[in-house]
Amino acid sequence: MAKIKITKEDFEAAIPVASTKNSYILDMLQPYIELAAEEVERDIMGGVGMDAYEDGTNERLAKLAKGNVCFRAFLPHFRSLDVVLTATGFGVVSTQDTAPASKMRTDALKSQLDIEAERNRCALLIELFHIEEWNEQPIRQTLVPTLFWNFDLLGMYAGKESPIINDWRSAQPLIAEADGILRNHIGDALMDRLLNKLTSANIDKVEIKAVTMIQQIIGMHINGYKTAEKTYYKRLMNYIEKHIDSFLEYKDSDEYKYNHFKGYENTKDSGMFIFQG
Repeated sequence: MAKIKITKEDFEAAIPVASTKNSYILDMLQPYIELAAEEVERDIMGGVGMDAYEDGTNERLAKLAKGNVCFRAFLPHFRSLDVVLTATGFGVVSTQDTAPASKMRTDALKSQLDIEAERNRCALLIELFHIEEWNEQPIRQTLVPTLFWNFDLLGMYAGKESPIINDWRSAQPLIAEADGILRNHIGDALMDRLLNKLTSANIDKVEIKAVTMIQQIIGMHINGYKTAEKTYYKRLMNYIEKHIDSFLEYKDSDEYKYNHFKGYENTKDSGMFIFQG
C-alpha cells in the first residue's frame, strides 16, 4: 500500500480546475491515485526520497510528490470525466443539468495540464537533487539521462516559444543524439561526472558554466542550428581546456588524446568536425 496519501485539499491544490464542492472526483479517481502513488514512490522517490518524505520536515518535497501523484492519476482519465466550464474555470460534476465544455476547450486544458504536470515533475526532481544519496539510486539514470533534462530548457536554449508537451516528447531523440555526439568528443567520464554533480546539487561555478554550454549546444541541435552548434562547441572546448584542472576526466580520456593528435587540425572545413552539417 502506498505511503503517499492524497486528501481532497491535496488534490485541489495540485489541480485547482478540478475543484468541486463534494469529493466526487477524488472518490472516482481513488484506485488510480493509489496506483499513481506507488509509481511515484518507486519510480521517482526511491527509498532515499521516501525516507525524506516520511521524515515530514520537507514540506515542499511532500507538496510536489503529492502533486505528481495527482497529475498521474487525473490526466490519463481526464476525457472520461464530465468536464464543464464553471465560474472559476474548468471543473468536473456528476449532475445531468450542466453542459460539457467544448472539445477545443478541453483540449486546451489538457495541453496546459500536461505542461504543468511536467513542470511539477521537474520541480520534484530538483528538490530530490538536494537529498543526500538520492542520485546514487539507479532510478536517477532513467529520470535524468542527460544534462538537457528540464522541460523549461526548450524555451531557454532550443528557441521554443511557449513549448507544449509534444515539443518535449519529439525532442527526446535529438537530445539523445546530441548527448551521444558530445560524449564521443569529451568522454563518458566527464559527462557522467557533470550529471552526478548536477543531480546531487553539489556543482561548482566552473562546472555549472560547462553544463550550461552543453545545454545550449543540445538546444541548438534540437532546433537544427548547425552553425551555432559548431560555434558553441568550440567555446565549450576552449573553456574546458582553459579550466582543464577542473575537468581531469577529460584530460585523462582517449577523447583528449584524439582531439590533441598532432596530425589532425580541426578546422571549419574539415569533414571530421564534431557537428558536421
